Amino acid sequence: GSGPTLFELDKSTGQLTKVGPLFPSTSPYSNFTGEGWYFSYSMPTQLYLLSSDLTALMRYDVVSHQMTQVFSVSSQYPGDSIFQCNTSNDDQTDACTLKDSSYQPLGCVVYQAGSGKLTLYPKTGSFDECQIDKSGNWLVIKENVDNAYNEDNRIIDLQSGAETVLYDQDGAAGRFHVGS
Repeated sequence: GSGPTLFELDKSTGQLTKVGPLFPSTSPYSNFTGEGWYFSYSMPTQLYLLSSDLTALMRYDVVSHQMTQVFSVSSQYPGDSIFQCNTSNDDQTDACTLKDSSYQPLGCVVYQAGSGKLTLYPKTGSFDECQIDKSGNWLVIKENVDNAYNEDNRIIDLQSGAETVLYDQDGAAGRFHVGS
């Protein structure tokens, strides 16, 4: 087909209309599946996706077809890539899994747009993923910290840097999302 396609939904009537392909056929994104892509909570025409080389989080306006880079890990973490990204509701804080060249997780990178700061929270156990909450103030890292039972939750206050670990055996959550 024509690759990832945009549809418009009229919420008052339920009418679904095909708008067309998100990207021209010459774009490398026209062959992507869309896995991991997500829309901004506060900017409804902005779609988040990874750069084709997996080193940057991008924002793509589905109306104007303009692509902008949110942040890149290539200069601070050369040879590494990002996956499983998510963004706070105000689009000011992003969290992604950072992986090395053999795709082994290194931990979680958090980008704070206000300061332009990119911070790595290294894994301390068997790493699964990380998520930023909708306020952008809290980071939850899901990994097996104590090598007992299953996934634990490392909860980090991004304002103070304080970290709390909630172990699986004490009620840590498994699959969940902390956003909107």
